[in-house]
Amino acid sequence: MDIILKPEQEKLILAKVNSGRYTTVDEVIAEALQLLDKRDKHYQIASSKFLIPPDFPSWEGLGVG
Repeated sequence: MDIILKPEQEKLILAKVNSGRYTTVDEVIAEALQLLDKRDKHYQIASSKFLIPPDFPSWEGLGVG
């Protein structure tokens, strides 16, 4: 799969690799996808428990995720 990143996304990924915490771009992307999946699962659980509307925009500003 080929993807096109925005310059700021590419810069962030490269900064993560250059920090030494990650050894490859693939490792950064894999971690990001795992965290996204985890966040989505938490959202599904929370929405079923608290009846959060499906169009709720995000967790930003709530100190969650």
